[in-house]
Amino acid sequence: MAPREPKLIHAQQSRLAEQIRKGEVLLETLLPCEAIATKRVTKMLKPLKREQQSLARELSGLKRVSVEPLTWRRKDGAPCLAVFHLDMPKLVLEWHDDWRSGSWAERTRLKMEWVSLDGSEKLDLKQGKKYSAIVKAYFKVMRRCGVVDEVTRLTATFEGVIPFEVREKIECYRPLFDDILIVAEPTSWKKHIPKPDPLIVGWDGREFWIIAAFDVTPVEQAMLSLAPGTESLRLKS
Repeated sequence: MAPREPKLIHAQQSRLAEQIRKGEVLLETLLPCEAIATKRVTKMLKPLKREQQSLARELSGLKRVSVEPLTWRRKDGAPCLAVFHLDMPKLVLEWHDDWRSGSWAERTRLKMEWVSLDGSEKLDLKQGKKYSAIVKAYFKVMRRCGVVDEVTRLTATFEGVIPFEVREKIECYRPLFDDILIVAEPTSWKKHIPKPDPLIVGWDGREFWIIAAFDVTPVEQAMLSLAPGTESLRLKS
């Protein structure tokens, strides 16, 4: 789809801003006895704010990249790339394959979590639909490297340092996305040491938007070279 004229986007932004302003003013005036109306107005504002967010992304000039690179595999079958949350430096993938549980669809499942360094906090990526596209991409990889009748567990820990100027970009673009994530190429899933040169990406629920990239590896550069519609690209061994 061809990009829209910036002036058309700005016009739509102005209309949305006015609709949102009116809705928020109404919310401030509603009384406790008007709780049902409050819920309705709040529900009405959500898609307007998401559209406003989407228009801001469109004007940002950031490059979009699909989740397809997450399906790339190394020679040992493990994923080429790991996705980390800014609040939790560990990514844990667990593939369960119990051949006694019936059909393939019934016996296999993927557990995917972001975990804090001390293990006290966890975020299950399969809860809700926010990260469903990421989970589906890793499912394609793990179904091939998992072992029948065993639990295959892969863990990677982010140990890099994000440059100051990139931190500023993160704060600048944070309002435009559902989340800001890190995509990095692990040197080894067993040693849990990703290379300290990640991509910083915005997540809109479907695609990555590249916010910053520094000292990228060949795999990360290949991901950068992708754009929507070029899903046929594959890395050569």
